[in-house]
Amino acid sequence: MRVSQACFRFGAPGGAEDHVLQISRELVRRGHEVVVHASDMFTETPWKRGDRPDSETIDGISVKRHKAYMRPVSDRWSMLVIPGMVSGLLEERCDLYHAHSHRYFQLEAAATAARARDRPLVITPHYHPAEEKETARTRLLLKLYDLYSAAAVYGPARRVLTVTELEKGYISHFAPAAKCRTVGNGIDPAEWEPGPSAEGFREHAGIEGRYILYSGRLASNKGLEHLFAAMPSIAGGFDGTLVVLGKDWGMKAALAEAARRGGFGERVRFIDFLPDRSLYRSALAGCELLVLPSQWEAFGIVLLEAAMCRRPVVAAAVGGVPEVVEHGRTGLLVPYGDPGAISRAVAELLQDGSRMRRMGEEGRRLALERHTWPKVADRILEAYGEALR
Repeated sequence: MRVSQACFRFGAPGGAEDHVLQISRELVRRGHEVVVHASDMFTETPWKRGDRPDSETIDGISVKRHKAYMRPVSDRWSMLVIPGMVSGLLEERCDLYHAHSHRYFQLEAAATAARARDRPLVITPHYHPAEEKETARTRLLLKLYDLYSAAAVYGPARRVLTVTELEKGYISHFAPAAKCRTVGNGIDPAEWEPGPSAEGFREHAGIEGRYILYSGRLASNKGLEHLFAAMPSIAGGFDGTLVVLGKDWGMKAALAEAARRGGFGERVRFIDFLPDRSLYRSALAGCELLVLPSQWEAFGIVLLEAAMCRRPVVAAAVGGVPEVVEHGRTGLLVPYGDPGAISRAVAELLQDGSRMRRMGEEGRRLALERHTWPKVADRILEAYGEALR
């Protein structure tokens, strides 16, 4: 089978981006042909183009990148159009089109190609509701898009693949329930065997002693201001460091200033995104626990990565997180936007090392049982089969 994947970015950091990469790798391993059409963007906040070639092969995956053009829609929201992607997808001699990420140009491009080529369309929304900081005008525009434009794209789709059961409910007003299948997200077990050592990251970053870890984009929807508001309380009972690991999407300066004002600036280390996966695994292996205070996570692959390192988590009970973290069993869930709850949960775990070890072991066991890329690929291929019938 030949599958054309359509996504916004490829070979760039991000949960949806990793999902496309990993399922494409797994399909290639099983003998299928995969071509990925993406834009030439590397980050969205700020808008920044990548330096990868227009055409290349990555792990047996044919990748084609097309130039994107930004069109402002409101004061906080812009849309990128990717004209070359439409013609690129139309030229494909594929069995099936699979488009990723709701409210992005590639959905319309793939839907257009699927109609013109009379091929099945599968969509993975990676759905994200409007951020709390959005203006009323932007919220209205997003709602109108969902009610009208999205319905026109999702209606003809053969299958809609969600990463959690919760996501099904969020998209029910524009995606027919009968077409929806939950396939989840995953990890590659082989990547985490043998268990990673903590020393590589410590040497790279010059970190001694204990640390708690946040890993993800430094973006406005990640709830980092609440974690930093919790830090004075956390630091009072913890002699270690907070490591903030990830690409800056415009928040780093404000967070550094918050740390300075809070009197714990010397206890925070900002580490840029680590493209070296061995160093990234080492960072997770060395932490005491992972904190994920996001306003929204469609799933949260980093939660599985922490589990594979036998590390418990403290996470906001939002989006798909409660389907990944079992409260009291593999970590602790807290309300979003509550610094006091974050500090109490972190302190509760740090005071009980044996409990943290039990949570870490259970998290790893459940991750291997439920969330691996081969199992995700099994579910996706089953959905492909339904779409092709």
